[in-house]
Amino acid sequence: MIGELQHGGGETFDARTLLRRAKNSSFAERVSHFMQLLDTQFANYQSLYMRPVGSAAGREVEIIDSLTDRRRKMLMFGSNNYLGLANHPHVRDAVKKAIGKYGVGLSGPPLLNGYTTLHRQLEERLAALKHCEETLIFPTGYSANIGLMSGLTNENDLVLYDECHHASLRDGLKVARARHEGFR
Repeated sequence: MIGELQHGGGETFDARTLLRRAKNSSFAERVSHFMQLLDTQFANYQSLYMRPVGSAAGREVEIIDSLTDRRRKMLMFGSNNYLGLANHPHVRDAVKKAIGKYGVGLSGPPLLNGYTTLHRQLEERLAALKHCEETLIFPTGYSANIGLMSGLTNENDLVLYDECHHASLRDGLKVARARHEGFR
């Protein structure tokens, strides 16, 4: 999430101001300036992480400033809602109907608590879409990589991976105890 950044001299910048000023600066100068702004934020305990969000997740969100309790809009760059479907009226209505029928969850992992017919229908539809026999859904990309690596490999396997991979892949390899080698 990037919104307004307070510079050490009390000057406030937002992403638009930063981009406007960047027209006459080199890329290295823009990166350096931005890093100085971030360093100032952290030095003043004004973290950009874990900010309370007081609106639905969209391209813009309303945050609650922890220093002033003031609400303000910020651009959201960290959301997985890049298609805007989380707030689409059809999706919201379908979620309300599902909550009415199934509640808000089974309060545990599928292995122990089972899963709803909605989950099974999603797996079947994804399998049909991808023209494959089965699919398996995970709640997050992190858990998918843990499940993938631990479910498909063992200590007798060698996994070759791009060294710029996501940390969850390495965590999955640790769980699986598979031998692994990174490459550039």
